[in-house]
This record gives sequence, structure tokens and C-alpha cells, in this order.
Amino acid sequence: MQPEIEIFFDEIEGRTVFAEVRDLLAEWRYAAREDGGLPHQARFERHLSGDRGINLMLMRHLDGDFHYETVGSHIAALFGHDPARRRLSELNYPGAQAYLPRYKYCIETGAPLFTVQRKVSFGIAGASERLLLPLKHPEGGEGVLVYVRSRADNYDLIRAVFNASQHGVLVVTAVRDESGTATDLEITAINAAAATLIGGEPVELVGRKLKELLPRLDFDSVWPYLMASLETGDTRVYESLRASGDSEGVYRISSARVGDGLAITISDLTQLQKAMQTLETQHASLVKVNAELRSEVVRRRRLEAELKELAATDPLTGIANRRSFTQAMTEFMDMADKEATQVALILFDIDDFKAINDRHGHPAGDIVLQSIARNVSAHFGSDTVFGRLGGEEFGVFLPDTPETLACQTAEELRQVIETSSFGIEAGPFKVTASFGVATLPLPAATDRLVALADEALYSAKHKGRNRVECSCAAEQVLNTGTGN
Repeated sequence: MQPEIEIFFDEIEGRTVFAEVRDLLAEWRYAAREDGGLPHQARFERHLSGDRGINLMLMRHLDGDFHYETVGSHIAALFGHDPARRRLSELNYPGAQAYLPRYKYCIETGAPLFTVQRKVSFGIAGASERLLLPLKHPEGGEGVLVYVRSRADNYDLIRAVFNASQHGVLVVTAVRDESGTATDLEITAINAAAATLIGGEPVELVGRKLKELLPRLDFDSVWPYLMASLETGDTRVYESLRASGDSEGVYRISSARVGDGLAITISDLTQLQKAMQTLETQHASLVKVNAELRSEVVRRRRLEAELKELAATDPLTGIANRRSFTQAMTEFMDMADKEATQVALILFDIDDFKAINDRHGHPAGDIVLQSIARNVSAHFGSDTVFGRLGGEEFGVFLPDTPETLACQTAEELRQVIETSSFGIEAGPFKVTASFGVATLPLPAATDRLVALADEALYSAKHKGRNRVECSCAAEQVLNTGTGN
């Protein structure tokens, strides 16, 4: 099953959540004008070897194929393997092949291309951005500079937990016939432990179907349980005498529905079963084994709770991430009671944040983000939703709040940030932020509210930064900021 890929050819700056994408695109366009066509690769070499290189890869166009020349460490972690020094045609899983026509488009048109790839992996929904920039290769021909980055850092953390698990974990999607009946299950994600049990490497097994991988006896024994989980949504836990054609033993299998598929865990109980048979007459040993099993259940529940919290929290600031922030807004507007009349949204963006990182270093930038998150959080009660939407952008959702109060609140926050001092070893420094405010009467759509606030934020930036713009009422704009 191929991941969902949204493709954009224009207005890329407004679609990305990363300032680095906007910076790279602006630099490429400038270089294209200077070079009178495709920019030379040499213009971007410093990025490949610098801090930005962890999210960059360079591909060379060779005989209708593409060769991975360099691959950043974060990209290799996101892919689950390092394709450097290999050709795209050698990677047989659907996710890689889906990008072949995109790379060819860049080469043929000499134009940038931007994608947002959405998929369910490791049992959670995730998204990553990819910016494709065609270049002139120094040895002749063309190449493509590609920026790849996951939109949520906690998504990468969950991936690490998934891969580090000693238990086999795989995520599968239902393969259905024309009548809608599930006839097989296709692997969309699998960790190393599960790949070892089935026989193969994770990158080779993604996209394969269980019927072709498991011996008939194994598949027939677990299929009814898997279908019960898929059709009812209930979590099923059961034991199998075999888990693969090459490995006999006792395995505990649990399955839970995820979208139109399942998350399956496989625990090898073979050694434990043998120990219990050997010690079945020794009551004390059996009590100890049962205690260990209970402890494992508690540990798993604690891990599940931690993963659920991580999925909703920005790891740097400890506030809501973009996904949980948007979900909270949508749920409120879908379920608002009759007494609630309108909602307000404040979007704010730290001014010249890239300059802060360049001048003081990324640790200083992290201090700014953490301090602002802490100071703004102290400003609100439990009814307000506050989140980091990505990079240096934050959002404040105010249920049942009139426009005058929302604009006043934004101005208070602007002053809090402007008057704060951020201390580092080299000495304290100050920052400012620009604010966009939008209000809508209920019922209202989340995307409309976000679009209005985003327009107001853009206006605040355009008019000089360090100010508040309210899209709902131009005559009530609070612009007491000095600008910078």
C-alpha cells in the first residue's frame, strides 16, 4: 500500500511548516536567476556539509534512474535505512518507487516540487515534507537536491521505540476484493524483531502480504483472530504454536485495529513455556514467573500511557503539538454547547528566529522557545489550548472569547515577550513576536479560523513585526509595538 502523497508546484512557502524549506527555495530561485537556468550544485555544497545536511540528500540523474550520492542522518532514520550509494531502482518497496516520477518531473521541467507525505506507520498517523530542487551536476547532467523532514519530532521518537522493542511489532493494511471482503494483509511497517520471526529484513518485507510470507498452517491458525480484530475493532490476544515456517515454539500474539488494518505484536513465550513445564511442581518458582508476567503487563501499560502522552506533546517545550492542538480546536467547535457563541485563535511567530540561531546558536534558540512556552502558559487557565505548531510558530485557542478580549490578550502576550530577557553565557538578549488574531461565530470551521489568523499574522509581519493584527476588525488593530 503506497502512502498518500500531496504534490504542490506553487505557493510552496505557504504550505511548509519549516523555515528551512522557505530559505532553501528562496536561495534556489536566486541562484537560478544568477546562473541563467538550473543552479550549479556547488552553490549548495555548504548546506550538505553543515547543520542543515542532516535533512538533505543529493541524487544524481543517471540513465533514467537516480543515484543516492549523499543522505543525511535524519533522513536515513526516517526511511529506516540508509540508501546512500544505491540506485532508486534497487529499492523495491512502494514508498521509494512512488517518488521516481517526481524526480523526473523536476529534471524535465527544471522547476521545484513540494510534497507532503501522509501515512500510518508504527500504528500512528504521521506526515513528512519533501522539497525537490533540480541542479546542474558538476560532472555533467542533472541532479536533485532533496530536503526531507518529519513534521513531528515525537513521531521519530515513537519510531525509535518501535524499532527498539524486543517484541515483534508489525502494522498491516487490509487487502480487500471487489466485494469489500478482506482477503489478505499487507505489511506497512515492521520492526527488526518481527522481521526476524518471519524471515527477512524490514525494508524487504514492507509491501509484502502475509499469505505469501507465512506457511499455510501458521496463516490459517491466526487468520480468524486477525479478522475478528479487524471487523469488530476488539483487541484479541491468543497463542500460536508456530510463528514462522523456520521457528517452532509458543508465541503470544495480540492484534488491535488501526484504520483499515491492524497493529500486531508477537511475544516469544517459548523459553518461558519450557521453564514453566520444568518447574510446574515447584510452587515458589511458578509464583515468581506469574509475578514477572504481571510486572510485564504493568510495564507495557505504563509504556502505552507514555507513548500516548508523547504523541500529543511537543518534546522541546512540553506544550501541545500541532496535531493535538488542531484536534482540541476541532473537537470543541464540533461539540460546543449552546451557550458558546464564538471562538478566537491567536497565532504568533517569533521575529527573525533564524537570526537568533545564527547569532547565538541553536541552544539559545531552544531556550527562547522553552521560556516563551513557559511564560505564555502561565498566562492562561485550563480552558485555553496552547501549542507549538512547528518551528517558531505558536497558537492560542480561546473558546467563547469576544474579539476585543482576544486582541487585548494578544497585545498582553506581545508585551510579555518584548519585555522578557533571555539569558545565555554570552549575555542576555531580547526577542519580539508578531501576532495574528481571528474570531468567528459558532458554528465555525477550523480551517477557516486558522486561515484568518494566518492572514492576520502575515499582515503583522509585513507591516514591520512586533505587532498585533486582528483580521476580524481592522479598526481595532492593536499596533503599539515598535516594529523591528
